[in-house]
Amino acid sequence: MKTKLLTTKVNKEKTIEIVIPIFCIFIALIAITHHVLWRDEMQGWLVAIKSDSLVDLWRKNAPSGHPALWSLLIYLVKDITKTPISMQLLHWSLGSLAIILFWFKSPFPTWQKTLFIFGFFPFWEYYIISRHYVISELLLFVFCSIYDFRKRSYIPASLCIGLLTNTQALAWSIAFACGLTLFSDWVSNPHQRKEYIKQKLWKLDLLLSLIIIFSFSIFGAFSLIQVSDKAGVIAALPFDPRQFLKALGQILGGYTLIIPNSRRWLDLIACGCVSIFLIASTFSFIKKSNSA
Repeated sequence: MKTKLLTTKVNKEKTIEIVIPIFCIFIALIAITHHVLWRDEMQGWLVAIKSDSLVDLWRKNAPSGHPALWSLLIYLVKDITKTPISMQLLHWSLGSLAIILFWFKSPFPTWQKTLFIFGFFPFWEYYIISRHYVISELLLFVFCSIYDFRKRSYIPASLCIGLLTNTQALAWSIAFACGLTLFSDWVSNPHQRKEYIKQKLWKLDLLLSLIIIFSFSIFGAFSLIQVSDKAGVIAALPFDPRQFLKALGQILGGYTLIIPNSRRWLDLIACGCVSIFLIASTFSFIKKSNSA
């Protein structure tokens, strides 16, 4: 009797694990096909539909403010329906892959995963609104999913990092964090180095990985430089400590709603120090959690 009840419970849990992500994906499909495109969403579609070639796509994408990867993907699928629904279905497909990866690869309990996938950013901002953010989300989840593969090869992780630098300007910070994670692991984890060096072609693999990261990053940076040139903005601005401290203050404001007065150096410095402390504490906590 107990065995039967246990089997029933396990089957119920497995059913829930399958039904919830399917329900999320189905609801998202209904929502995205009924969502009226905003101006920034329509911009990506117009860049793709009005481009006659990849070179033309590159030129027309320049004023958008971001690299051309999202516009390129839209360009490749634009002829499926010849309407913006092609872009929306592309976005829905990428978002669905991100949801599936997170659901089946993350170690969190079911209730936490459910709250996450139906949260504002994963469900609305990165799933329903057709923008390049979905690529950054998907690549980050792919990077986390294949992280253990680094023991055999760094090439898949380097592709994720390189593609991240070509999605949007803000994704550069995610790419930097992923690269720093791999580098820190290489320096501080002798077991990882030992396992990796066992591979026959590890030197070639490492070289190709570095080439992928640097070449993709240079291409993404060139895209951003082209953007600044097209927009009439100076590409190489001097370092502004006030802007740096304001950025740190926004991190604090985003989590505590304490927003520093940007006109007062004391406020900026104090809030910047608190932000750095919070960031360092977070990294320390994550490191200890991984060690455990």
